[in-house]
Amino acid sequence: MRSIHKAIESGAKVETFTFRRVAVHGYDATMANQHREASQRLGAAQPNVATMPQRLAATKISALEIQSFRGVTDCLTIDFAARDGKPTSLLILGDNGTGKTSIVDAVEFALRGRVSRRGNAGTKVKREARDLLHLASRPNVVVEVGGKRYQRGRPRPSSLGKHLRREIVPGFHLAPATISRADIDVFWNLEDRERMRFFFDYLRREYRHAGYHALEAERLAAAVDVAETAILKSQIALAIAADVPISDIPVSDRVTFYQWRARQWPAYATAAGSTPYGASSPQRMKAIRSLPNYIQRANSDLAADLETRHDLREQLEAATQAAGGTPGELPPVVASELPALLAEISSEVTAAFLHIAGLPHVLGIVIAVGDEEGELNITCSLTPGNHVDPRQVLSEGALDLLALLLMLEVARACTKRGQAPVLVLDDVWQSVDTVHRTAVLAYMFDGNFKKWQLVITVHDRLWARLIEDKARRQGFPLKTLRVVAWSPESGPVVRQGFLGTPAQLEQQIENSETDILVGHAGKALEELADILSASMRVSVTRMEGDRYTLEGIWQPVYSALRKASLPSDIIEPANRINDLYVLRNTAGAHFNEWAQTLSDAEARSFARNVHNLWTATHCSICGATLTATGIPSGPQYSYRCKHPGPETLADAHPQASPL
Repeated sequence: MRSIHKAIESGAKVETFTFRRVAVHGYDATMANQHREASQRLGAAQPNVATMPQRLAATKISALEIQSFRGVTDCLTIDFAARDGKPTSLLILGDNGTGKTSIVDAVEFALRGRVSRRGNAGTKVKREARDLLHLASRPNVVVEVGGKRYQRGRPRPSSLGKHLRREIVPGFHLAPATISRADIDVFWNLEDRERMRFFFDYLRREYRHAGYHALEAERLAAAVDVAETAILKSQIALAIAADVPISDIPVSDRVTFYQWRARQWPAYATAAGSTPYGASSPQRMKAIRSLPNYIQRANSDLAADLETRHDLREQLEAATQAAGGTPGELPPVVASELPALLAEISSEVTAAFLHIAGLPHVLGIVIAVGDEEGELNITCSLTPGNHVDPRQVLSEGALDLLALLLMLEVARACTKRGQAPVLVLDDVWQSVDTVHRTAVLAYMFDGNFKKWQLVITVHDRLWARLIEDKARRQGFPLKTLRVVAWSPESGPVVRQGFLGTPAQLEQQIENSETDILVGHAGKALEELADILSASMRVSVTRMEGDRYTLEGIWQPVYSALRKASLPSDIIEPANRINDLYVLRNTAGAHFNEWAQTLSDAEARSFARNVHNLWTATHCSICGATLTATGIPSGPQYSYRCKHPGPETLADAHPQASPL
């Protein structure tokens, strides 16, 4: 990795952006302004970029249909609609190997026409999209975006939507839709030049943009250099074999060499009107074979190398022309606007990283962009003027966090330029330390990505529940899908439903034995009481060692519910629970003889009422919790989100009266 100081000493054009640590307590406009002002004081001008247009906020995926695509054999439909019918974000949980990434790849394929997005190798393999278990079927993916349907792959009737061939779905031209765990894993293994090319597919508006041809031109230029070396070796070999000065053997182009060879050995002379390669007549070939074998072999090797270079030069000229370059000058691989975009996000990346990582020895992050050489150099500032490679001072988890934040901010900057606010995070959390994961979720759910449509895939069930809980607490709408199995005959098997406590309890009500059911219901009630005591700002008496019982936490919550003007679908299950919550002791640590005598129907009634109360005290659209407002003038209750709250529910239930 080339250091900034070395780049400056070499005379390269380098733009450097340094940001020092400031106290940050949230992700708001004040924080961004502080860092922007700091960057201006340090001489790094921030471009004035408009915020995300309102029309883009509505450009979201409504549905996805997948068939014969990377292990998805049967037609698999993914519904992005929430309970209100509007497109929402998805959390996809599934074990490794069950097909989560196939769904993610289908999104990328449908929107942008590719599966492997990164252009470091300059190639895109179409067969990546095929279902290799059923080669007879061609891949077919249909995506619905902004009320319009787009189909890619096997031609289908026009009624199924516009058939995309070499087009990108409108709104998805400027950035890939997916950030994967592999992207984060590879980021710090790249050299500066390749790290800039990591963003190869960003800020490009064509299906196959000029950068592809530029990469091809660069590859061909390197191949020409290899051919030049081979020509030099063959030239030396021929000079030794023929005992002629090496300078006498012309290799500037193949025609000149053939002419010299014909003069040196008349057997190679061409027939009248033939090409410089010579006519392959029997008489001519017989004359050539009369020459010594070492002369024939040396001539043949040099001629073959010259032919190879000639073909490579023609290909290089075509690729350079396609990339918009001029002969002898390789065109740029990345978009010319990319350095400005990276400069723009520097303050946001630094602020987020310092806030989440909380590393006292890191004062800031330095991003240096060498425009002329196309390099992206990222360093950590430990003390003023002391910049080091992040790999020298950051843990693996902190490096992954920094890479993730950089990719997130690049995606966000692209929305200011016309990209739709849709992003897929494919198992990226496994690359981030556990202590940083919840902070990253807060940074996304309650901050910069509040209005985005996110698709998050995970394979850890506990982590999936934590994501659900965080989204609920932050008022971020999120729908859960579970990939429960995969088979070669049909592909992934997907189920819909939240992974949290109420969903698990609902499954237990119909299927579990009485004592097991009551145990689950008791724990669910205890968890619900704990959540409501915090959101409703209910005082709970503190006990020695901060221990508490269900009695100690449920009664204050129940009292607050009874005193509030809430609809009957909250009060009625609360009343029934209060009569029966002693049932929890059936599967608890305390023996209760009366609880042991209750019937199976009463036990299931208790569990059902716990489930009903949980459902009634959470927003039916996004899962936000019933929250106290209007304090200290007097508690009023509503949801943290902007969806219909208890006041609206009370209007819909005139029979509900304040208790």
